[in-house]
Amino acid sequence: TNLESGKTADFIYGHTPFIVNAENIFNRKIHDITMLRDPVKRFISSYRTDINNNNTLTDFKAWVKWIESGNHTLGFNWIKFNHQTDMLSGFQNDLTTEVDLQQAKENLKKFKFVGLTEEFDNSVEIFTKVFSLPYMHRKPLIKYKAKNVIPIDPDIIEFIKEKSHFDIELYEYGRKLFGEKKKQHRDTALISPTNIDRYLNYPIKDVDYWVGKVNVKIRNKLFNDIVEL
Repeated sequence: TNLESGKTADFIYGHTPFIVNAENIFNRKIHDITMLRDPVKRFISSYRTDINNNNTLTDFKAWVKWIESGNHTLGFNWIKFNHQTDMLSGFQNDLTTEVDLQQAKENLKKFKFVGLTEEFDNSVEIFTKVFSLPYMHRKPLIKYKAKNVIPIDPDIIEFIKEKSHFDIELYEYGRKLFGEKKKQHRDTALISPTNIDRYLNYPIKDVDYWVGKVNVKIRNKLFNDIVEL
């Protein structure tokens, strides 16, 4: 849309699939980056309410079969066990295949940066080194967990692992790339932030986080939403 209106696009972010031929589309050098997440945790986070409502392996399998049948208004691809593989391969096929996995690995290999949600602080630090950006360690705020979270049947978790095998293999490959980048920049010096960032911009971002945290608590208490921050 920006290109059609004569504007430029300096940064595209969000849950964006890998863009094939991006450099030709935008006529400029593109640096791809991503943060991978443990596939099982990602799936549970995306479908927590549905898992709670079908919290036995029999019920959960029946729910998955119903979703994959397409006999509903949610769409064929509404449930995705290997979502990260699909995204990073560029959504080449409706059903995830070994070809998609290998394509996702090839794409990841060319990424400027691959981080891990489970090693978020380390990922941020390495990211700033890769792109020569200022870094300041910020103590994480205490994570808020919803009180109405129901323990998941262990058999369901094992089933999710089996169905997410492409994503699990891709995640392990991403861990390898992350380790290599970490080793590569082991001796790279960190850049200190400016006083404006340290005393103004970062504190403002902290306020935004606290506002979001309060909003999540209100949704949990008043509307019984299963939301975590």
